[in-house]
Amino acid sequence: MEKAGSAPVCRVLQLTLVGFVSLLGGCLPQGDGEGGAPKQAYAFSGSQDSGTVNRSEKGDALLASAAAVSNPLVERAIGRADQTSRKSDPSTQNALGTTQDAPSFAPVDDVPATDALGSFFRALSALEKGRTQNAITILHLGDSHIAADRFSGDLREQFQSRFGNAGRGMLMPGLYLARGVKFDQGGKWQAALSTGSTPGPYGLTGAKVFAKGRDDWLRLTATDRPFGWTEVTLQTGPDEGSAVIALDGETKLVPANAPQPGWKTIRLEKSAREIVIRPKGDGVVTVHGVAIGEQRPGVRYVNLGLPGATATTPLSWNADELAADLQRIAPNLLVLGYGTEESFEDTLNIREYETKVTRMLGMLRQAAPGTSLLVIGPPDVARLPNFASGTNRTASDVCRALSPQERANYAQRIRSGDLRLARWHPPIRLEDVRQALRRAAAANQAYFWDWSKMMGGTCGIHAWVHSEPPLAANDHVHLTEEGSKRSARLLFRELMTAYDLFDRPVAAAENVAPQVPAAVNRAARKPSR
Repeated sequence: MEKAGSAPVCRVLQLTLVGFVSLLGGCLPQGDGEGGAPKQAYAFSGSQDSGTVNRSEKGDALLASAAAVSNPLVERAIGRADQTSRKSDPSTQNALGTTQDAPSFAPVDDVPATDALGSFFRALSALEKGRTQNAITILHLGDSHIAADRFSGDLREQFQSRFGNAGRGMLMPGLYLARGVKFDQGGKWQAALSTGSTPGPYGLTGAKVFAKGRDDWLRLTATDRPFGWTEVTLQTGPDEGSAVIALDGETKLVPANAPQPGWKTIRLEKSAREIVIRPKGDGVVTVHGVAIGEQRPGVRYVNLGLPGATATTPLSWNADELAADLQRIAPNLLVLGYGTEESFEDTLNIREYETKVTRMLGMLRQAAPGTSLLVIGPPDVARLPNFASGTNRTASDVCRALSPQERANYAQRIRSGDLRLARWHPPIRLEDVRQALRRAAAANQAYFWDWSKMMGGTCGIHAWVHSEPPLAANDHVHLTEEGSKRSARLLFRELMTAYDLFDRPVAAAENVAPQVPAAVNRAARKPSR
């Protein structure tokens, strides 16, 4: 995600972290600093950075330390993304001229929750009434808002509190903090993300970590209770070696050398609290993902968030590996939460973007037939141009939507440092992106939840920054812990309202149908957003 006159902060963060540790972390606030400034969340100790937040940039707390670090490997990994960011920075686009509004589209006819999520609701009903012993899996793909298990972790706790806990499910391979587990590592592990320039293949996690020394190790420890089974997905190929996988000290050797590149998933049926992965020393060991769970009814809520990801990022993943991952996980509900990163791309072609998003949703639906889809629109965010840092404090404490005149030649105004824009305001493409996601959701029979409406609409993020306690960080992009919890409560409440109404015909078939007022029926068909 970027602002006018800046490179994407998540890319800078990646550069910073590998200078400290081999595995990089996420662009997420984890715990709140003074004044609502976010503390960053990573899987390994020593990788947190702190500092004051410059209100003219998103995530500027990281820039000071990043400037002192130069890692050629990471620079190569993030090179492609940096080139993309320069294209979308209006301050560097001399030929851009004016920024035109997105083309107009017909109003969207949203798919009601009871229709879009019917398959998921039926599975929940069977679980809640004891008609099945199978676990219900929710898979949440997204960007930095869920990378360190904020928002998604709060949703997990609420679903598991009502329907039971079936374990953690798939996890990023040691990159970001995740509730219920702890990752640590030793040696020279390196990381690659599908949002960078390191070639794939990438699967469902969109990430991989790799090492080759006998002294390199990656460890996952369950912090609440033991897990009953483990799955490890490894890359295979001519340069890949053997992995030594240990569950509470009991080891298994897994060869990964193969004539052609590919992947393999190993499942270990053993109760344990700790899993350690080491290279044998005969080649590179590349880990795409680790999964843990329990053989018990309940809900698994899997969050796989990539800082800097957009709704088109899954199109870069290997289709065969993605399909295999989805078939193995078999999600009952697939949640997609994107839109923030691309909202800061001022020259984004909305028609092309919507076409790609629609194709992405269709690809996921084809790979996971029968899965219910929930698309979350981006939360409200705001930007403050670089030149505004020199204006008076009163101007920088104001948030106001762009006027039609300001939108008509926005790029020129930014380049010239027009002081009328020296205030917080929504990115010019934010609402266009939100509506494109909404249309793509409707085209794929997915339910759309408008996160920004719950926050109060335009400049709602500004009110959240200044609330007591703060619900959003000073960067006007990321939420605080309390803001994430509030968002999760409201989404869960809306989903459960629709589920309870949907489930009444099932109760009626077993007993006597309760009376449902007509007004409530209409609300169930079109929940407020």
